Amino acid sequence: VGHHADHPDAGDIRAAQCRESLRGSLLPVRFCEAENQKSGSYHGTEVAAAKIETLELLLQSCLAIRADRLAAKLIDQVRGQPERFTHEHAQVPCLLKLIPWSLKRLKEIPPSLARWRDEVTKELAAAIAVSPSKPADWTRPAEIEVSSPFDRQLNEFLADPEAETLTIPAAENQRAQIISTVRRYGCDLSHRLEKKGSPHRLVFTKTLGSWERAVAQYETNIKLHTQVTK
Repeated sequence: VGHHADHPDAGDIRAAQCRESLRGSLLPVRFCEAENQKSGSYHGTEVAAAKIETLELLLQSCLAIRADRLAAKLIDQVRGQPERFTHEHAQVPCLLKLIPWSLKRLKEIPPSLARWRDEVTKELAAAIAVSPSKPADWTRPAEIEVSSPFDRQLNEFLADPEAETLTIPAAENQRAQIISTVRRYGCDLSHRLEKKGSPHRLVFTKTLGSWERAVAQYETNIKLHTQVTK
């Protein structure tokens, strides 16, 4: 009896070996660092579905050997990159898979998952507390970084609560640059080319783009909140 008490069984040895493996080659921090190096910068770039599956497998590996601290480290890395690991495409899908898996495999929800679920639930609840309001006038977000007179003109137009349209005479190369700027900043504008006179003129009309996107995201957040609180 004393011999067995002094020596861990094979299961304990395998668990210890798994923990060492996770601390080395599969250290949670390295997963996110590797992704950052591949993309150069993670801001505004969501992680691909295959990487989400890798994330789920990594977390399962941590939790299966009761390495909750390692799971928590990985979750913290994910939570620190919300633009890449969005609620919609990463965090909620992971939770919806990992929580049932944990209940079946571990007979409990590990603290790291419970904390993650609570934090996501609170964030989604805050996001759906107030529905987006439709603009009451023609004011639209004016966030273009000014590097030319056209940029300044666009910002002034977007911020004007009474102006619905703007006409800009410009040469072809200038028109291309103006259109590129509008698209890059996601301005609430549509445009058409008016081929009268020389140079031709760009005619911009304000849209409800930002509000429509906000409404779509609001409706998505309601669904996500319902899913994660079931």
